[in-house]
Amino acid sequence: LSPTRRYGLELKGGHSYTDALEVAAVYSYTVAKFREGTYGSVDVGGHRIPKVPRQRLALSSSWKISKETTLSGNASYVGEQHFDNDQANTFGHKMTAYTTVDMKLSHREGSWLLAAAVNNLLNEKYFTYGVASTFTPGKYNAYPMQGRNLSLTATYEF
Repeated sequence: LSPTRRYGLELKGGHSYTDALEVAAVYSYTVAKFREGTYGSVDVGGHRIPKVPRQRLALSSSWKISKETTLSGNASYVGEQHFDNDQANTFGHKMTAYTTVDMKLSHREGSWLLAAAVNNLLNEKYFTYGVASTFTPGKYNAYPMQGRNLSLTATYEF
């Protein structure tokens, strides 16, 4: 990339309400711009860098149901961002903001750790990468993320 400047703010906090219940949050605000440069004969100085959202928020919680069993949840928000290949910020569309929620239940039994997780619990339709077309105005390619999915794991420690 051409020379860039990035600055912002990140706030992080957490609290244990009891020995069994913890919550945490992280918020970041990022300004990412080109200091100078030319792409396709367009001066991009002062334009936002593609693929860098202004805002992100992550919330997490953990509830220790018993000594062996934990239920945890995470919610993540990612703000809108310019498509890759839109250094001049003239494409006319942005990658949309999205929010995902994940849940996990884990249980330890001796040397075994069993877990069930539901990722993208709300079945959000979103993509984390998209590129603006250089050939067809207003068109882009995007790589969609997986919808709601379940994973079961069993781990044995020797």
